Amino acid sequence: MDYQGREIRKSEKTLEFVWQGSKSLSSSAQIFTGIFPRHYDHPDGFTFEINDVSPPIQDDVLFFDYNVQERVDAFVAAAMAQVNVTRTNHIMWTMGTDFRYQYAVSWFRQVDKFIHYVNQDGRVNALYSTPSIYTDAKNAANET
Repeated sequence: MDYQGREIRKSEKTLEFVWQGSKSLSSSAQIFTGIFPRHYDHPDGFTFEINDVSPPIQDDVLFFDYNVQERVDAFVAAAMAQVNVTRTNHIMWTMGTDFRYQYAVSWFRQVDKFIHYVNQDGRVNALYSTPSIYTDAKNAANET
C-alpha cells in the first residue's frame, strides 16, 4: 500500500473493508480484508527476539528494573493508537514479522505476561486469537 493511501485510509477509518471480488457472484464473493496501520508486524517496542531492544516485562519486585506498569502503559498506548484509526474497538496485532520467532520461547513468555498484566489493569482486553475469531468480533460489532 502506498504510504499516502494508507494515511488517507487511517484518517477515514477505512483500513478494513469488504472487498467484492466479482459483481456476478454478489455477496458470495465478498471478503473481509484490511491493511495494517503501518506494517504487518508488532507495534514498536514489542519485539522479543534475542538481542532485541524492546524492554521485557520485569515483574520481580525485588529487581531494580521492575517495570510492569510502565510496560502495561506502553501496551495500552499502542492499542489506543491503533483503535483510533479503526471503526470498532477490536484490533489485531501480528506479533512477529519476516525472520521473527527464531526464539519463540521469549516471544510467548513476554506475550503471556502482557496478556496477564494488561487484563489485570483492565483498560483493554488482550488475548491470543485467530483470524476467524477476529472477523467474528468485527462482524458482531455491526459496523458497515
